[in-house]
Amino acid sequence: MRSTGAPFEVFGQHEAATLIPLPREPFAMAAWARFKVGNDVHAKVGEGFYCVPWRLLGQEIDVRATGRLV
Repeated sequence: MRSTGAPFEVFGQHEAATLIPLPREPFAMAAWARFKVGNDVHAKVGEGFYCVPWRLLGQEIDVRATGRLV
């Protein structure tokens, strides 16, 4: 598509309609860590212990933690 005019005019005529609204919730910063699943089938994240499927026993897993989710 070829257009002429000021960038703001081109934006208003062709691009503005394709924008979608921003998410309602702000982006959550996350921390990633790698853990080896122990014999108790738990992974320690911060101060908490989380159960993981027994099939992962002895394997390394990647854990993502935010302020609200693990």
